[in-house]
Amino acid sequence: MSRNKHSSQFYLVIFWLLFYAAVQASYREGDVMLGGLFSVHLQGTSEDQCGELDTLGLARALAMIFAIETINNDSKLLSNVTLGYDIRDYCENYPKSYPNNLRICQRQMLHEHNAE
Repeated sequence: MSRNKHSSQFYLVIFWLLFYAAVQASYREGDVMLGGLFSVHLQGTSEDQCGELDTLGLARALAMIFAIETINNDSKLLSNVTLGYDIRDYCENYPKSYPNNLRICQRQMLHEHNAE
């Protein structure tokens, strides 16, 4: 199977997870981790719930994943270094974004500590 077919299937799985399963985070391990905080869903009726899909936010999250995967799949760029990502959905709820930012930073610090 070609690399493009694998990439297409990967993005379809990510899209399905973000849209149907209401996943509020997407993570992939890497040597260098990049964090992303997007409003993939609109704010829900309560503070703990996410609402409908925000297609612009989803497009931004998928663009980040696509860019990272494109860089990782090009052997001419960043040889021997793999980019990873920790993408979180704050559901257009700004108070919810603060703990998500903290989790991204904590995971990055743990990642750096384990690499030593």
